[in-house]
Amino acid sequence: MKQKDLLQQMCDYALKVSLRKGAQHARVAAISNTAHELSVLNDTIDTIQKSVDSSLMINLFVEGRYGTCSTNKADPAGIDKLLDDAIASVRLLAPDPFRKLVPADLRYEGVPLYSAHRGSVDTEVKKAFLSGCAASIWGKDPALISVTAGYSDYRRWLHLADSDGLSCTSENTWYSLSVECAVRGRGDTRPSDWDFEGGIKPEDIGIGPPGIPYRCAASALERALAKRNPRKIGSGRYQVIVENRVAATLLSPMIEAISGSSLQQQNSFLLDKLGKSIASPALTLIDSPCLRGSPGYRFFDSEGLATAKR
Repeated sequence: MKQKDLLQQMCDYALKVSLRKGAQHARVAAISNTAHELSVLNDTIDTIQKSVDSSLMINLFVEGRYGTCSTNKADPAGIDKLLDDAIASVRLLAPDPFRKLVPADLRYEGVPLYSAHRGSVDTEVKKAFLSGCAASIWGKDPALISVTAGYSDYRRWLHLADSDGLSCTSENTWYSLSVECAVRGRGDTRPSDWDFEGGIKPEDIGIGPPGIPYRCAASALERALAKRNPRKIGSGRYQVIVENRVAATLLSPMIEAISGSSLQQQNSFLLDKLGKSIASPALTLIDSPCLRGSPGYRFFDSEGLATAKR
């Protein structure tokens, strides 16, 4: 039996047994992850790593209380023992009346989401690609002290089911390349900078046709060299252009303020601001989780709630 089929079978089993052992409702996620990482320092392979894991994440709703447990065991006896202990523990918790399964009108009901590269990349191809990336700039500029190139990829498969009839599946991949350069600056300074590329296919970072001539490495070196001779400017008010890769730094306080934990703890400047303007009319934030190829592309969240553009 394939690993995914076994995990889905164990997911269904855990869901049925949870209800039989006393839970009023339950939600189970079966997860399988595979990841690879390689790095090159200057002209030498530095690290090669691979990790594979699978697990069941079980959410239990017992007598108005809520708790979670997880296991990487795929045998019924192990799941039975885990659920006996977990349900007994949940009964000792304080009531949590607001914790519920996603209502039927809000949950995802579509087809399985597949946002994954269908093939794989051989390890020797990864090594050659990463070594070539570092070699494209190593030794090309006398100011360059070191270059570190890193490659990573992962494949994540998820099946989510609950006792109210939710059943949704997704599989996605992500490939990334990063390069960091350190250069000689003024005096004893050693400025450094980096660049990064990523996508759901290996072609997005330059592996295979059409191929990209290591633009990530050239950009990292260019950015590091630009830091060699900084100078102070006078105090004043200036027009500022925010680079897209640091925009999250400006937005993260606002995102944190609308998180459920911040609102529940009343630790948010956005309390009681629903329906009110909170920023300049020139600012528009769009949440677009269904944008194919983007890092956050998904049709449902960890509870099965259907996502939508907002």
